[in-house]
Amino acid sequence: MRFKGVRERIPFLLIVGFAIVLVGCPKKAPPVKPASPATDIFEGLVTPAKVPKPPPAPPTAPKVEVEDAKNAKQARKFQSAMRAFESAPVYFDFDRSEIKYHFTSVLNRKADFLKRFKNVRIQIEGHCDERGSIQYNLALGDRRANSAKAYLVALGIATNRISTISFGEERPMVRASNEAAWAKNRRANFVVIGQ
Repeated sequence: MRFKGVRERIPFLLIVGFAIVLVGCPKKAPPVKPASPATDIFEGLVTPAKVPKPPPAPPTAPKVEVEDAKNAKQARKFQSAMRAFESAPVYFDFDRSEIKYHFTSVLNRKADFLKRFKNVRIQIEGHCDERGSIQYNLALGDRRANSAKAYLVALGIATNRISTISFGEERPMVRASNEAAWAKNRRANFVVIGQ
């Protein structure tokens, strides 16, 4: 008989138990607040979940800008090398067109420039001092320019990259009538005319 009272109460207890469970469980879980970067109970240690993410990598420069910078740097190098190339004439003795030994190093550097910048075309200008006739000086200037060209060709520079012209006595570097001025005017100048 003792069990009869308990059996009658089981449905009631089940209903009450379900009601407690239903009332005690919320329909939605409350939103979880993100953890603040504050320290936790471990005295200043940051928990692994709170470790800040590394900053994003800086954006890489567009390829066009990198190429432009590279081209600008190459252009500056070329301009500097071209100024050095054009600023060193080769001088000749009076009434001579042979390359003097101590100017072979100047021509060797010019050949190095032309080998480095393979698309460059140059013009060699032959000049003379004021002594001699106009016709003679034009012919002598031509021999001087071609003498310098032959030296560069012998060093491996293509003939079609080098043109020559003679100005004879028309374009003196120094306007005076003395040996120092004449020595400066007997020369071959080198000019870059294209790439």
